[in-house]
Amino acid sequence: MFLRKLITVAVVALLVVGCSKHSVTAHEVEFTDEKVYLDGRPFTGTVWSDDKATWQMTASEGIPTAVTFYHSGGGAAFVMESPADTADMHVFDETGARIPVDSFAERYQDLAAQIPALLQLIKGNDNN
Repeated sequence: MFLRKLITVAVVALLVVGCSKHSVTAHEVEFTDEKVYLDGRPFTGTVWSDDKATWQMTASEGIPTAVTFYHSGGGAAFVMESPADTADMHVFDETGARIPVDSFAERYQDLAAQIPALLQLIKGNDNN
């Protein structure tokens, strides 16, 4: 009897973990009031750019908690620990060395241009 209960609990736990989405792409979520929603509910997990390579954002209870942009080789290029505090960011060259923000903006113009676009997306379309 104990073994049957243990197996039932294990199966239910696997179903819950297996059915929950912790990683999605940007087109799967909705950004409203500076929060991230999936299926109408605040999202907790990782949101990736649609190409699954340019950036990732983590969110907790719908609130963005960190954003990372990546160089084409996969290394971190721009890390913002809190999208609410733009002073809390770090930028890196393709070798992983920290560089000044202005150098990053000059050397990696295409990538740098996507940062304000993502921050605007996070703000959502609440200009009603």
